[in-house]
Amino acid sequence: MKHAFSLKHLLIIVLGLALVSACSSKDKTPETASKKDAAAALADGAYVLTVQEAWDKNREAPPADPLKYVPVTDKKEYALVLSADQNEVTLTHAELAEPVKGNRVKQEERVWTYRLKEGLMAGGDLFIRFEGEAPRAQLDILGSGVPLISSERGTLTAKK
Repeated sequence: MKHAFSLKHLLIIVLGLALVSACSSKDKTPETASKKDAAAALADGAYVLTVQEAWDKNREAPPADPLKYVPVTDKKEYALVLSADQNEVTLTHAELAEPVKGNRVKQEERVWTYRLKEGLMAGGDLFIRFEGEAPRAQLDILGSGVPLISSERGTLTAKK
């Protein structure tokens, strides 16, 4: 009788734990769900960054002001490849002397940040933002002696 009582309690505990773990996997926090959705939307592979806006270098403004972007009239596209579970990025374009490579240094809910260390004189940053229907990217090329040489942004789409 004593053995049956322990077996019954063990069965109740096991079923209770199974129920708790099943419920907790369905109750994702919005932050966890967003990160998984973002990763699912942007897997390893080839993409195209179509530049739609560029930093207006001619605008004179205090350094604390946000950058002003103007629409780009000439079509410009960067080839972009994500690899190693989206932790590595490679950018190519005819204007770049060699492929630009970098690693993801930050992954927030709506923005992935890549530090570009290879292929640029002073480096750069790539930001991929998950806002709206399609991901958007911003490429900042840093300077030596000047903080920023160029900043371009636009949509990021899968290469066809």
